[in-house]
Order: sequence, then structure tokens, then C-alpha cells
Amino acid sequence: MFTKGDPAAAAHAQAICGDCHSTDYPTTQPKLNCATWANEIIKMGNTFRANIPWTEDGITKAELYDILAYLNTNYGAGDTCSATALDPLNLPVPLP
Repeated sequence: MFTKGDPAAAAHAQAICGDCHSTDYPTTQPKLNCATWANEIIKMGNTFRANIPWTEDGITKAELYDILAYLNTNYGAGDTCSATALDPLNLPVPLP
């Protein structure tokens, strides 16, 4: 279970990430920068078909960014991260 940082953000990341793997996983990895975390999130959805609601009515870009910000803040390399980190990535559907 994610326990660092904001409890609401931790719960949101837990709901998405915890479906497929242990939430201890980020603690076993090197500290990733924002761009790498963004690529990891997209890889989980596109390549591994994680249970991320990639639908027009599902997850919003803001919600996806919240997960990215949570991971980067609590398990990242210490760089700053903004929602634009998701812009160049190949999202399965255009997110609102």
C-alpha cells in the first residue's frame, strides 16, 4: 500500500497501480525522473494493458497527472514535474 505523501493521492495511485503489482514496486526501483515515470505509466497501460480506464469517460489527463505527480514526488529523483510531461506521450485515447 502506498503510504507516503497525501493520503488521497496515495489511494488514487493504489487503486490504479495496485491492481497489477505490489505497491512496494516503486521502492525497489532506482529513483526515476518525471519523464521516465510518465513513460512507465503509459507503458503499463499500452503494453501491459493495466487496468487504467483508457476511455473517453474514464480517467482524465488531470487524474493521470495526479498519479504521475504522486509517484514523482514520493518515489522520484527530485526533479519538478508538470502535466506537460504527459503531452508528448502516445495516449490510447485523447484525454479530456
